[in-house]
Amino acid sequence: MAQVFWTRSRTPRGGLILSAHEGLACILRREWQHILRLPPSPPPQRRVHPLSFLRDSAGTLLFTAASVLLQFGSGVILARVLLAEGRGLYGLLVLIPYSFQIVMNLGFGAAAMRQVAKIPTSSGKICANALAVAVVSGGLTSLFLVMIHPFWVNFLGERVTTVEGGSLALSLSLLAVPLIMFDQFAGSVLTGMHAVMATNLARFLQAFSFVALLPAAFTLVGKTVPAAMYAWVISFTLSDAAALIMVLQVKKGPFRPDWTLFKQALRFGLKVMPGGAAMYLLFRADLFLVKAFRPLDEVGVYVQATGLAFMYQLFGDSVERAFLPRVFRKSQEDASELTPLVCRCYVLLMLPITAAAFVFAWPMIPLIFGEEFRGSTLPFLILIPGVLIGTPGYLCNTDLQSRGWPGYASVTASGCLLVNILLNLVMIPAWGILGAAVSSLFVYASYGVVLAWVYKRKTGTPLHRVFFPGPQDVRMVKALFKK
Repeated sequence: MAQVFWTRSRTPRGGLILSAHEGLACILRREWQHILRLPPSPPPQRRVHPLSFLRDSAGTLLFTAASVLLQFGSGVILARVLLAEGRGLYGLLVLIPYSFQIVMNLGFGAAAMRQVAKIPTSSGKICANALAVAVVSGGLTSLFLVMIHPFWVNFLGERVTTVEGGSLALSLSLLAVPLIMFDQFAGSVLTGMHAVMATNLARFLQAFSFVALLPAAFTLVGKTVPAAMYAWVISFTLSDAAALIMVLQVKKGPFRPDWTLFKQALRFGLKVMPGGAAMYLLFRADLFLVKAFRPLDEVGVYVQATGLAFMYQLFGDSVERAFLPRVFRKSQEDASELTPLVCRCYVLLMLPITAAAFVFAWPMIPLIFGEEFRGSTLPFLILIPGVLIGTPGYLCNTDLQSRGWPGYASVTASGCLLVNILLNLVMIPAWGILGAAVSSLFVYASYGVVLAWVYKRKTGTPLHRVFFPGPQDVRMVKALFKK
């Protein structure tokens, strides 16, 4: 328990005793730094016990679990209020800015994270560079999307123009690119500085504010897709503001753009960007293809299935956020020990949740989301194994990037994306959303296995050490929860 002194004077040895106000300020400052998880820069080759990673990621997993519950709650509200057709339109409107920002961010998120992890003393300049890219590139991307507004109206169908405020909802979607881009950049910078809890706090704030704003928006604006878009945009605005405050708190050095660091980040980012874009589209392009062949209400059913399945991927993302700054600072030998451990622990934690999903999905999905979404159950259960197998390969790719090999993910994701598109073009017209789910299962699993195989070839790590937990992993996780 910290002690607060009530006078300000010199001790016999010349030490300064603080006033109550100053002492309390010191305590609050230390607590704030603890929340942001900003540790002193470790020696580059310092070995860390494996449990330290698990303990560091335990808070991340708790935040992610809370965010998953909030996203689940918002999904229930959207399904119950908008029904299948409105759910499909909303899912597509949200997907458009995400899909374009993943290309137009120029890989700057991964590059900024790598720079901050390696040179934390320049984090202020790196943050300023990231903010500038979000404003300039994101703004130009939104401008381009608005200029081709008629194309989106034609693609989404007359439902956009017939819904009250539908055109405004589409405009909000197209203008949201800078918000999403800065959200990604801020999270990357905070993660690179080991402020993992701050990253998760910002994500939690977005999920919490969205689920809180939805009922208010539906009450004030009406039970329409534009009301949901208002809540979505406002929630990201709040989250970005909180993330910017946290970045300014933890940064080191002056907050101003630096041309040399920008060029270095851009060179690395352009290498990473094709893989990141291909990987994102690998997991999301099927929604656009379903819309090309099936009616909007069927798109809504499939959106609900993929939304539930990708909640599993959120846990993988949370593990990666705790994992990234560590692997970037480690030697290759240490990283070869840590990466398989992280993959096995992810599989170990997700297996019981997967088993529970297979038992309870059939009765619970129509009960919770409504009878219109009964058709989401089988696609959801088909997608889960693909996400579960694909995520360890995604984590292996993080290690490959830290070693300076970003091209493997680009080639693998691009090849899998091409296969996914071809399979969907054949299977969606024939079997609808079930065909899309089967195609996605195949390519998600292939992506994970191929990247794990590349990791094995480059590091000598056997595949079974990546995918299959052992008794030692079970004991380690048990020890974590006991502590």
